[in-house]
Amino acid sequence: MSATEQFARSCGYPGNEPSMLAMFEAIRQSGIRRGREMHDERVKLIERMTRDPQMFWGYVNLFRAVPLLSTDEAIRFWTERRDAQIALRKRGDWKADAGEFRMAAERVVVSRYFRRFGARLWQRRAA
Repeated sequence: MSATEQFARSCGYPGNEPSMLAMFEAIRQSGIRRGREMHDERVKLIERMTRDPQMFWGYVNLFRAVPLLSTDEAIRFWTERRDAQIALRKRGDWKADAGEFRMAAERVVVSRYFRRFGARLWQRRAA
């Protein structure tokens, strides 16, 4: 079974119509391209933040009246925001805040990265 057929089956399509499989292949390839683009964007963003720690703190504190003071606090805050968006999606209100979900999920990923590697990267950069 090809990757396209596996994808179609995972989406609930039981048939093997060539035109439908071609559509599923186009969707799969589009998702792969978008995933790679988003990864490249995150890599560029992290490279910029590695050069300037203040950019990281500005990024995680965006739209915040009271600043987050640690990466753990940032992870906790943005994880709660992401989980709230997941709850909205489960209720059926997912279209309204899709951008906020993506923003919160991205900030969780970046915060976790800098919790693990930030001090080492910034010390190396300062040396």
